[in-house]
Amino acid sequence: MEPKQIALVQETFKAVAQIKETAAALFYNRLFELDPSLESLFSGDMEEQGRKLMSAIATVVNGLTRLDDIVPVVQELGIRHADYGVEDHHYDTVAQALLWTLGQGLGEAFIPEVEEAWTEAYVLLATVMKEAAAQHRAAMTEQQAEEVPEPTEDKGPLSARQIELVQETFKAVVPIKEQAAELFYNRLFELDPDLRPLFTGDMEEQGKKLMSAIATVVNSLTRLDDIIPVIRDLGIRHVDFGVQDRHYGTVAEALLWTLKTGLGDAFTDDVETAWTAAYTVLATVMVDAATEYREADPAPAPTIEPPVNQTALNPAPTSANEKAPNDMPTDSNNNSQIAAEIEILKTEVERVGSVAQQIDKIAKQTSLLALNATIEAARAGDAGKGFSVVAGEVKVLSSQTASATAEISDVVGNLRSKIAELETHV
Repeated sequence: MEPKQIALVQETFKAVAQIKETAAALFYNRLFELDPSLESLFSGDMEEQGRKLMSAIATVVNGLTRLDDIVPVVQELGIRHADYGVEDHHYDTVAQALLWTLGQGLGEAFIPEVEEAWTEAYVLLATVMKEAAAQHRAAMTEQQAEEVPEPTEDKGPLSARQIELVQETFKAVVPIKEQAAELFYNRLFELDPDLRPLFTGDMEEQGKKLMSAIATVVNSLTRLDDIIPVIRDLGIRHVDFGVQDRHYGTVAEALLWTLKTGLGDAFTDDVETAWTAAYTVLATVMVDAATEYREADPAPAPTIEPPVNQTALNPAPTSANEKAPNDMPTDSNNNSQIAAEIEILKTEVERVGSVAQQIDKIAKQTSLLALNATIEAARAGDAGKGFSVVAGEVKVLSSQTASATAEISDVVGNLRSKIAELETHV
């Protein structure tokens, strides 16, 4: 870094240090907004975590003039972050949250030269941390490869070692079962937004049922024959809920991602293989049961709702005292039609909600790309200044898109409430 850039970083940080508690809160709020999955990596007191953050930044900023002295500290920080579950792509999100926080705290003082200086400093330090983390992971992998695995005896579709790995690692998930359930469903709906309408109840309660069901199955893996009937019944009930065979692959992906996030480095290749094998066995039983159920009880032919103006299709009364034989009560017809229209409206509202989620996701990705472009422009020096301006404009548009999407989500939420209210009157 140039001496001028170091001076800019150190001078502006003095202003931020005066509001360090507020700055830390702003940073973490923005970080979790950009990537909600990162929140699970922080299980302690966030105020204390904020103080540690600002202390670490102060140490690094004050040491920029003597980089050789702080490089070992930064390397150790990178290794510890790897053990916490931080991955390389998370550094870009942190950079975005940091620059946004500085912009909020410094206001008009956060000029392009200051942003460029902070970007240069962050890129430098993040590179050191990522390289240290990569070396640490490589060393751990090599160590694991040198360990001689104990021989295992296969028992049925799962080996004794696979069952042991599943049961042991699930014990580590149990203490964070609420967070794990939330992570799972967030990831599931991110992978396939069409699955969200299948869950209409209290998601917190649904999460408890999910973790309880997994616990029951995991603890019974050594006696599969005893739980097969339960698993078959679960597969049949899922058919009635609207679950299709293709959904099991999405569930598997969300489950493995949740386990990886929750277990961190403990989610080794052997653990992933064990969980995959266990899930495949159980999902196969459920799919087979669902197939047999569908074949035994095919879906009934669709019914045709009578038109609202039923009397228009019925023979007219022959006298004032006579009533058409097929005349239906008007209130019943109206209620049936209103209920049908409400169902259509609910479907359309959910579609809008899903589209809004996709737009929000694209906006976040665009913002991240703009940040990467800013970083690369900073590296290019004068040659990248024009590109930096374009990247800044893209960030502004991305922010506006995210704001508009948030408003759409609010409207969708209000519509859902109104629909629920209407349903109580039909």
